[in-house]
Amino acid sequence: MQIYVHRPEGNLGPYSPEQLQALVNTGQIKADELAWREGLETWYPVSTLLGTAAPVATSLPPAPATAASAVASPSLQAASFAEGTRREYLNHEANLRSLGLLYYLGAFFWLIVSLSVGISTIHSHSGILVTVIGLGLALAVCALFFWMGTQMRRLDPAVIIPATIVAVIGLIGFPVGTIINGLILYLIHCRKGKFVFTPEYHDVMAATPEIKYKTSLLVKVLVGIILVVFIASILIALGSKPVTHP
Repeated sequence: MQIYVHRPEGNLGPYSPEQLQALVNTGQIKADELAWREGLETWYPVSTLLGTAAPVATSLPPAPATAASAVASPSLQAASFAEGTRREYLNHEANLRSLGLLYYLGAFFWLIVSLSVGISTIHSHSGILVTVIGLGLALAVCALFFWMGTQMRRLDPAVIIPATIVAVIGLIGFPVGTIINGLILYLIHCRKGKFVFTPEYHDVMAATPEIKYKTSLLVKVLVGIILVVFIASILIALGSKPVTHP
């Protein structure tokens, strides 16, 4: 049984009942949209043709004479699929893109910490070699975090491995680091995360430029937590006094 779904811009289908149910489950097609199959004299709600609601017929729009007349153009079907897919994954896309802000913040954090360590080595007469190594390490770590932030905002799959390694190391920082990095690993490696990094999803984004993402509440909360930890670390460092010996 092949089912067609009515859309003002062009009908979608054909779908098998299983395919149509899957589209309903993901929200790409609504259960109250109108559908038709050969043998019916009018259109019915999708839920009726799937057997999840009592049959309530509607006279609008006119039922097509044949299945061939019910098929939308391939371009319309592709556009509808791209829009439905983008909306389904948009929240996860926003979460991943917003992780870039965390990496930018991490680059700044490690720059301040590493420079502080470098300056302290100068005052403690640790030698120029130790200072150069400390500053070199600071630049390397900052460059890595800045690169990961940029690539994450682009959803470049090249960031997956380094971001995973950094997150696994960050799990050691119990409890805040464990929670934050655990969420990062989930966002990257769950089913939706894996798909968002694929070329297929990039094609979907290119086909739906009118759909915009917004920074998610989850990432805003994570940024707030990191800022609090960062400010607290600075205050503790400023409040600590060096131990002097007589």
